[in-house]
Amino acid sequence: MGYSRRAIIAVIIANAIVLAAGLVAIMIACIQYQTAWPLLSVLVIFMSIIMPIICGGCTVTGGSGGGGDVSWLEDDDSGGVGGDCGADLAWVMLGMFVVAAYAVSVELYIGGVIPAMGVYLTLGGITVIQVTVLIFVRAVYFKKSDELAYMM
Repeated sequence: MGYSRRAIIAVIIANAIVLAAGLVAIMIACIQYQTAWPLLSVLVIFMSIIMPIICGGCTVTGGSGGGGDVSWLEDDDSGGVGGDCGADLAWVMLGMFVVAAYAVSVELYIGGVIPAMGVYLTLGGITVIQVTVLIFVRAVYFKKSDELAYMM
């Protein structure tokens, strides 16, 4: 059972508002402590979004052997692994970028670039942005069958 088009649009609009709030929290840390380094965590967050799209979302219709949709990183040889290595690579790269986004703000605190309150603002903004991205992917890529989105 899928969601209606209006519900998906409402979720996207609400996510845009909450995403802006997360970006504002990070911008407040930048403006208040007169440094642009917390914006590096935003760049890392948006790079983490690209990995599932590249590794797990690209499909080729009429792939080798079956004629169905096959991920371009899928290993479907009879003697090979036989699994979807693209999805595994997407999860590993996503995890690495998410951890790196949190690590940037902690390293800024350890290096003395921003104080503790700036770290709290940046970590809160990162968390809000990550949650909104996951909700967006869930809402947009939800299929009307038992299979959920490519990330969920």
